[in-house]
Amino acid sequence: MIGERVVADTSALIHLLDGNMEATRILQGSEVFVSFITELELLSAKRNPAELLSRKRALLGDCTILDVNNRIKELVIHLRVRHGLKLPDCIIAATAIHLDVPLVTSDSHFERLKDEVALYWIGAAGV
Repeated sequence: MIGERVVADTSALIHLLDGNMEATRILQGSEVFVSFITELELLSAKRNPAELLSRKRALLGDCTILDVNNRIKELVIHLRVRHGLKLPDCIIAATAIHLDVPLVTSDSHFERLKDEVALYWIGAAGV
């Protein structure tokens, strides 16, 4: 998957920071996009010692962070109405749909979106 464009959700970046081999295989060498929601979730975690916060900021610095736009808003509305996911998850998924790239995640609730967006699973989620 090296060289591919992907959107990583928060769980994928946490796995990468933890040294998960599957996350590393999928994300390292890829062009990684993240929603501003993922940026906020990652940086606002309750336990963020200075060293970990520094690693998170460095990781985000290697990603392209996308803010919301009108197309993403429309996709979010569609996903919320159709699938009932939480708003942050809809924003992250809508970002992947907007870019027409796979979403990398370990969160099983994204399974509901398998007909909307390509999903790359880390761990046993979605299997």
